[in-house]
Parts: sequence; structure tokens; C-alpha cells
Amino acid sequence: MKTGLALACIAAVLAACNPTPPPALSTTPSTSSRPSASELNQTAMRWIDNRAIDLMSPEGTFLRAAAESFRVVGSSSQLGYAGLDEGYPGFRHAFNASFPAKHFVGNGDTWVGTRFFEVQDVRRDGDRFTVHYCDYGSLVAKKTDDGQYRSAGSSPTWGAWVMTFGPDPKLATDQQVSPKPHQRGPARKPADNVFGTWVMFRQDIASADNPQCNKLAPDTPTDWPHPYVRADPPPTLPPDPGWPEAGSA
Repeated sequence: MKTGLALACIAAVLAACNPTPPPALSTTPSTSSRPSASELNQTAMRWIDNRAIDLMSPEGTFLRAAAESFRVVGSSSQLGYAGLDEGYPGFRHAFNASFPAKHFVGNGDTWVGTRFFEVQDVRRDGDRFTVHYCDYGSLVAKKTDDGQYRSAGSSPTWGAWVMTFGPDPKLATDQQVSPKPHQRGPARKPADNVFGTWVMFRQDIASADNPQCNKLAPDTPTDWPHPYVRADPPPTLPPDPGWPEAGSA
């Protein structure tokens, strides 16, 4: 305590003898000036409806919102759980520590274009669902520092995933809220929580289980170079099924 008081007195004397310098400008962006993950990830998300899952069902809603959220928070410049908070409303609870969030690192990059998802198979065990799904990124490009757009061209850029999810076992039956069904509209993301009280139990890479994911997004030209750097962004198609606009859900 005495040492602290002495240091405070010395500081007071120095301040009296020397003019106060102007405050240094911070080089760290504030939370308000830092682009959000949704601002950085400008891609539209489209689901190929192959009837493997009913995209309008509660389980279809949960899958869509969770899978899309993972792609959005992948653009976050924040680490761990702070990055998860930039997913769709309710995503942090739905994430449910399905893998260690401290290892989750976004890239802070700007992405444009259209990303496609496709369900490969669904298995139900009681009230839990396990879904293998793909996403295809050949119509997505990263915006570079010089304002151009870079992608892998006609080389497939894809992900193969397995997700297990269902009602939160920590909640009583009368406290459970199912994900919202019939979610469709022109918005790129939900306006509010569509997860209900359901949570994930597993989200993992499943490349070895899903080699069929190794393909181009629909309508990707087959003659693009790799890498493909261009002045104009790839087309951003409307989201499908998309999400209801605020106030219309």
C-alpha cells in the first residue's frame, strides 16, 4: 500500500512539472468500429433440396441455422466464444460446447458469392438427429486487399460435416422449445432465435465418410483457372430457402 501511495505521489509531481501529452491514438479497433462477421461474410446460402431432410421441419431449421452460422462466424475477427456470439441469434446456446470453442478462430476476411449446402443422409436415434452434409464453395470468393476477388476457380472447394443435435437434456420436457418450422423468405439470416432450446452434441469434419462432397457448386464453369483472380465478384444469388424478414416470421 505504501509503495502504491509513493508512486502516486511521484506521478502527481511529474504531472505538475510537465504538460500533459495528448492521448495516444489506439491502433486496436473498437467493438463498434470492427466489422461484424455478418458484414464480412456477404455470401448467400442456398440449400439443394434433395428430400434427404425436410428443410421446413424443426430439424431442418436447426440444421440450416447451425450450418450457416458456422460459416458466418468463420469470418469473425474475434476468438472463441466471442466469435460464436456473431452467429445467428441463439447460436451460442445451440453450440453447447460441441467442440472446444477456445480453438475456434475466424479469419476476419470478406467473402462474397453464393455457398451451397446439401444433406447426404439423416439418422434419427430417439429425439436426436445425426446429419451428414456437404457445402460447396466454388462460387465463393475472398475479397483481397487490392479490391479483387480470389477463388480456387474450377477446383472444388468443399466441406463434409457430421452434426448431431436435438433437445437439451438439461431441460425438463415442459421447458423444451422446438426450432421454428416453415422458415422461408428473402432474408440472408433469421431476425430472431430459430433454434428453440435444442443444442448440438457433435459437429465434426467427415471428409472420409462423404467423398461425394468433393464436387463443384451447381453451375460452376469448368474452365476457370486456379487460382481465379478477377475484378468483379461472383454472383450472389438469393438465399434459398432463406429466412423470413423481421416481423414476418
